[in-house]
Amino acid sequence: MHHFGAFTTFHAMKQFFPVLSLIALLAAACSPSEEADPSKPSTMRDPHSFAHADEVTVSHLNWTADIQFDNKVIAATATWTLERQSDSDSVIFDIRGLDIQSVVDETGVALPFSI
Repeated sequence: MHHFGAFTTFHAMKQFFPVLSLIALLAAACSPSEEADPSKPSTMRDPHSFAHADEVTVSHLNWTADIQFDNKVIAATATWTLERQSDSDSVIFDIRGLDIQSVVDETGVALPFSI
C-alpha cells in the first residue's frame, strides 16, 4: 500500500508540474519591465532617412488631403507639431517624390525652405 501511495503522489506531481511551469512563465511575462520614457527621443536611426530624429521629434501630425484618382494626384496639407531636442535651427523631412509648394509657421507666415 505504501508503494501505491508513492505512485499516486508521483503521478499527481507529474500532472502538477506543467501547471506550475505555466504559472511561473506567466508570472515572469507579467512582471513589470523597464518602460520607455516618452520624453526622450528614440535612439534608433533609420538608415533610409536623412531626417535627424534626435534633433527634432514629432509630437503631432494633422494631415488633410484631396485625392484625385483620375489625375493620380494627392493634394495635401500636413500640419506638424515639433519639439526641439537640441539647439538645431532647422528640421529635415524625407520628401522624395513630393512637390512642396510652401512652408508656413503656426501664424501662417511663409518660411524659407529648400529641397
